[in-house]
Amino acid sequence: MTLFYKIIYILRKKLGDVRINYLIKEQQTLFPGRILLKKSFFSKAPEFLFDSSPSKLIIKDNTAIRGDISFTFNEGGVIEIGSGCFFNNNCSINSLSKVSIGDNCLFGEGVKIYDHNHEFKNSDALIKDQGYTKAPIQIGNNCWIGSNVMILKGVTIGNNSVIGGGSIIFKNVPANTVVVNKLTTELREIQPVNQ
Repeated sequence: MTLFYKIIYILRKKLGDVRINYLIKEQQTLFPGRILLKKSFFSKAPEFLFDSSPSKLIIKDNTAIRGDISFTFNEGGVIEIGSGCFFNNNCSINSLSKVSIGDNCLFGEGVKIYDHNHEFKNSDALIKDQGYTKAPIQIGNNCWIGSNVMILKGVTIGNNSVIGGGSIIFKNVPANTVVVNKLTTELREIQPVNQ
């Protein structure tokens, strides 16, 4: 029976790979010249959300993406991902400007990257109608971005840096730096309510 299950597993994996490759090819046909992928591995087909602007996604070789990932582009946004990177489950990269990621970077689950932010200065207008501010994001080589990190517009993260889980990065991080989101855990006894 073990051999039977191994064969089923291999067939399911092969069929899954064929389906993912088909979906990616379909997206490349729908958006010609805008999705440039070299030898990369996807465990699920990524979600590509393009507007009509000349946005572009470039992923170099040997990048692996596990689980769901979404790439959202507007206003000519560009996302460039270096070689040898790894993205864990449920990451998203949203670009209206440019997001550049170096080689050999690791991304934990739930990492969110935004190179833009909503305008909200005019109290007489709806926030959704006020447009965006935007600035490029650059992440160096050999960086580890922990789970549930949010990286905001205009940030540069230097080579060999580690960003601890749950951090919100809104300022530049020098090379060879560890950023930790210091959370304190205060344990208190809950007092019963007198009735």
